[in-house]
Amino acid sequence: MIEVIERTAKEASHFFQNFLTSERTVYQKGFLQGVDSRVKIPSFFILIVLAVSTFNLTKLFPLLIFLLFLAFISKISLKLLVSRVWLFTLFTFIIVTPKIFYPFFTMDGLIYALTFTLRVLIAITSVSLIILTTPFSDMVSTLRAYRLPSSMITILVLTYRYIHLTFSELFRILLARESRRVSKMSFSETWKSGGNTLGLFFIRVLERSERVYLSSLARGGGYRAYSKPFRFSLSEGFFTTSVILFIWWFI
Repeated sequence: MIEVIERTAKEASHFFQNFLTSERTVYQKGFLQGVDSRVKIPSFFILIVLAVSTFNLTKLFPLLIFLLFLAFISKISLKLLVSRVWLFTLFTFIIVTPKIFYPFFTMDGLIYALTFTLRVLIAITSVSLIILTTPFSDMVSTLRAYRLPSSMITILVLTYRYIHLTFSELFRILLARESRRVSKMSFSETWKSGGNTLGLFFIRVLERSERVYLSSLARGGGYRAYSKPFRFSLSEGFFTTSVILFIWWFI
């Protein structure tokens, strides 16, 4: 049982660490990579709001197909996209499964569960497309360009840094522990080793987080908003027009 928990923690840390990194795709020559983030991020936010504001399957399915089309022309493989959204989608479906059988099995309950899961799938897919096609620095610059509160942006930046740090440290510790183990440990030895690993994890995260914070202070404050010239090319025009059409159709 303990080994199952350990393997689950390692796989989960690896999954969430990869979910927050996208160096392989953000610099590819794809459609969404070429769309200005000051257009892309608000547009995806609107699509997410549209998705979570309706239970109409005839509107949700075309929106999902549109997102898959965007992924295709942005050179993002379906396998990569599915690997980033399946866990959240499955977890959502499990959460709403009781609705299907309460008080007994009904087709309305099944449709509700599927529709609710589809809404979450569209939202997670939209977020994944933003992460996979937009450098994090561009996301932050976009938020500053729209004059969002600096305290909120600072919290977002620190959260991004420390979440990535936490999962990377956890994965390395679990991987190192597994590589040093040459025989199966007893139950008491597993618990003792697990406690030592947990203590080491907290110490290393604390030390690394302090170094990250001190390095941020050393670089100084005073952030500037977007310095890139705003452009509205054919890519931005197509994407904006598509979002406007979805707004008109949903409303």
